Amino acid sequence: KYFNNLEEYEKFLSKNNLLIGNAKKIAITGQMADATNLIEKLEKENYIVYPILSFTKNLSFIKQIKPDAVINMAHGRMGDAVVNYLKENNILLFCPLSINDLVENWENDPMGMSGGFLSQSVVTPEIDGGICTYSVFSQYEDNDGFRFSFGVPERTEKFVNIINNYFKLKEKDNSDKKVSIVYYKGAGQSGLTAAGLEFIPYLYNFLLKLKDEGYNLNGLPPTLKGFEEDILKKGKVFGTYAEGAFYEQLKDCSPEIINRIYYNGWVEDAMRPEVYKTVVDKYGEFPGTYLDIEDNIALPRIIYGNVSLMPQLPAGIGDNSFTIVHGVDVPPPHPYIASYLWARYDFKADALIHFGTHGSLEFTPQKQVALCSKDWPDILIGDIPHFYV
Repeated sequence: KYFNNLEEYEKFLSKNNLLIGNAKKIAITGQMADATNLIEKLEKENYIVYPILSFTKNLSFIKQIKPDAVINMAHGRMGDAVVNYLKENNILLFCPLSINDLVENWENDPMGMSGGFLSQSVVTPEIDGGICTYSVFSQYEDNDGFRFSFGVPERTEKFVNIINNYFKLKEKDNSDKKVSIVYYKGAGQSGLTAAGLEFIPYLYNFLLKLKDEGYNLNGLPPTLKGFEEDILKKGKVFGTYAEGAFYEQLKDCSPEIINRIYYNGWVEDAMRPEVYKTVVDKYGEFPGTYLDIEDNIALPRIIYGNVSLMPQLPAGIGDNSFTIVHGVDVPPPHPYIASYLWARYDFKADALIHFGTHGSLEFTPQKQVALCSKDWPDILIGDIPHFYV
């Protein structure tokens, strides 16, 4: 069915019990794939969905709808007029990706997206303020060999969970928000710098600003020196070759102890069995041989109220820290995985922030853009709102 005006469409919604009183409204524009299962999933979450199929009336319809969010499926920009309206009204703009290939080809492609598709689908929407360039749609082939683009079921479900979590983050009081911050630090006493960035005062100023905005940072030291001492004592990173130093200093770190039962439950929820098998094949069963203590993993972390700080652990095992940080063609070890899953499942972060010039998550094996459910950044971040400062 097609409707030429908002009134007709909302009558249709009302007749079908889809016009819910105070429900949030989501407009879907630029439909380059079949959005049916995305619309169904959004409606099951009690959103009122407005699929717009007109380019010329796009802005007019958006202004009439007054949506809480826009999902733009098209390549390229929406135009300054649309962007200005969204900005003035603080409306979230999600830009999911449509993959121009069969699902199985895309999942096994180490690149994911490149060239013109990358610039049109990821770079240009970000100019509009689009967030969450997350792969949702890909191609399926029918019995006659024709290809059609649909929402991949597990990707569609995860994408809707992401939307839910962004709305929760927008509405939750700052004092109740839980934030997990991952920072890059070299092993041992290495300074917290990357490309010349003086990290400790940078992060401390950010935490002070969060506190000023009403976030709960109980226990944050009142001075920069005190904060630096906390980082160097409790937030240290042990080289994978420094087993003796690790055991000797463990008592001073107050680490988070992760046991096998919790870890296995998180892993089962977060990743496909065949992906986790690559970890076990490389490092053995939990806890592996790094940061292991009495059949557990000891994770360095600091907690101030509702904010946790975690040093990013080595994404591989070995003594060449530069290579490990900038990309090894092996899955990350158990402690690296456990740190992200702890932030999601145990600390229950509402948002995750990578803080610094860069880290190692984007250098893990396989794709770095247009990720699928077999790629480590996608697996470890999950459906948490993610900010990379």
